Amino acid sequence: MQFLNKRQAKFRNNFNNIEAEYRSLKSILRKQKIPLTIRWEASLRLSKLMKDKSAVFLNNRCFLTGRGKSVQRHFNLSRLQIRKYALDNKLPYIQKASW
Repeated sequence: MQFLNKRQAKFRNNFNNIEAEYRSLKSILRKQKIPLTIRWEASLRLSKLMKDKSAVFLNNRCFLTGRGKSVQRHFNLSRLQIRKYALDNKLPYIQKASW
């Protein structure tokens, strides 16, 4: 599972390197007052820029196991790890509900 964490780190790094240019090109595309030719050039540059570096590739993963599904953002842990640590009272303010 560690290779998945490395791959996600690579995707995050790639996106962080181009984020400023990405946001500026997106703002150019949204503004209707800018001439169509400039917006067209911005869309072409954006399509060339985003190959392999899209934010869509990013995925939240469990900090301990690398699991990609059912990860809670607050703890960066999967539900299985949250349950395990909650039963051992190792997570703050989390305890097993009983009524």
